Amino acid sequence: MEIKNKTSLVEKIKNFFMLNWWLVWLSNIAIVVFVFLATSAMEAQNEEIKDLLKKEVSGVVFLGQNGQVMLGEKTRIDASANTSFQSAIKNNLMNYLIIDAQKLTNNYRIKINNADELFDSYAPFNEFGKNFMALNNDKYPNAFGYFKTLLTGAVQAIKEDTLPDQIVPYNSSVINYEWNDKEQTFEITVNAMVNTFVYNAVLNNYEKKEGTIQIRAKGFFDLTHNSPINPLGIKYYELGVTNASKK
Repeated sequence: MEIKNKTSLVEKIKNFFMLNWWLVWLSNIAIVVFVFLATSAMEAQNEEIKDLLKKEVSGVVFLGQNGQVMLGEKTRIDASANTSFQSAIKNNLMNYLIIDAQKLTNNYRIKINNADELFDSYAPFNEFGKNFMALNNDKYPNAFGYFKTLLTGAVQAIKEDTLPDQIVPYNSSVINYEWNDKEQTFEITVNAMVNTFVYNAVLNNYEKKEGTIQIRAKGFFDLTHNSPINPLGIKYYELGVTNASKK
């Protein structure tokens, strides 16, 4: 009895599909249409993601302090020949290392006795040392010595009264740039043409002279260790400055 019932059920199912074959085809067509629409939607979504990623990779949005928005293209930095990279280093060195007596002493309000006091009191040197010098790099252990020599020289110039009261750059150029591909380091020499001003107590005015400041530096850059202050991740391990003088 049980076997007969099972056989009858199978026969009923067969008969149903034989009499309603159009339902099977309709179901198959519906499945095909569903798969096609789902695949098309996924392809469209993938294309949108690709376009978004392409925009993200190829460009960067700049938002200025005044609210101005700009879209710039991302480009590979060729440190061996890119003149914009050289100019960035030049400007960085000039911004921090061109000094005068009024700047270092806050218009002669403070007295500086040594390199440590200068580092603590003069914010640009403090910022430069912390963000741009390779002070804690085991590969360049002499970086600290070069930086301290720079500070000591500035203190000595103030004590000997040889540093002009004011120094104003009006032009500059990179006169030498070399890239060491093996070590991934650079060497640069910058000349800054400046106007120097020295106070004449007898005439009660400033005497203007023209001069040249030369800055020599060796360093490297690492974008993985950049910061808002140092977006290129520039680090110097050797420095030398020939400053302008009152005499």
